[in-house]
Amino acid sequence: MGMTSKKEIIKKLTGLEIGNVYLNGVEYVAQNKGDRQLDYYSGNFHLFPIIEENQVEKWRCYFIKEKQIIDGIGKLLEEEKKNNNLEFSKITIGKGTLDEIPEEYKSNKMGVNCFFRTITLKKDNRYYVILLKRFYIDKANKVNCIFGNLQFYSSLNGGINEDDKTKSKIAIGEENKYAYPKIIHYPKSYKDQNEKMIRISDTNQKVVVYNPKIRGTIENGSINEISKDTVKLFIEFVNCVESKK
Repeated sequence: MGMTSKKEIIKKLTGLEIGNVYLNGVEYVAQNKGDRQLDYYSGNFHLFPIIEENQVEKWRCYFIKEKQIIDGIGKLLEEEKKNNNLEFSKITIGKGTLDEIPEEYKSNKMGVNCFFRTITLKKDNRYYVILLKRFYIDKANKVNCIFGNLQFYSSLNGGINEDDKTKSKIAIGEENKYAYPKIIHYPKSYKDQNEKMIRISDTNQKVVVYNPKIRGTIENGSINEISKDTVKLFIEFVNCVESKK
């Protein structure tokens, strides 16, 4: 893993700029302390908000509920496997922590370092991933992230973005560090999609990214309903991708 928040490097590698973070319709500025916004080896963006003191409790409550939903989804997926409704060889629940996150997120006041929780299934030679946040590229060519909205993706290596190996590596600005430009697979819209829009890329990692429609959001929806809806939609997503391989 190699990380940067330097605008010029992010632009060189991805052609994109950093946008905003959203929770329940409220816009937050993306945190840029430290080198954390782009992993220049995987192409993954890590967008998390600058949280003011009067917003701490709102975010803490959100992450408590998000964890409950993630845990609920994990249990339901295991049940679906036992009932032969879903086949997979491995399930992984990511803790969502990030090394060297700015100190205010680790302090007793904030106590949060779990911005990137995921659930990953391995099925044959593909990975299927559930995100409880939605990345998208806006008309200004900026990457944004909506917390509390679903996004599914699938690829051969478990990543959502990938190297463009048709191009030469780019110097990162540090001694002996180079990385390939990235192919970014985030959707060009934050809007929900339908199954007809599920398409496998013709790139090396055969990536699919999908914004499913679900009732409510994590912040204002029922934990049980969101967990069940997510599993139902995810199984439909897996089956659809499997049928297109």
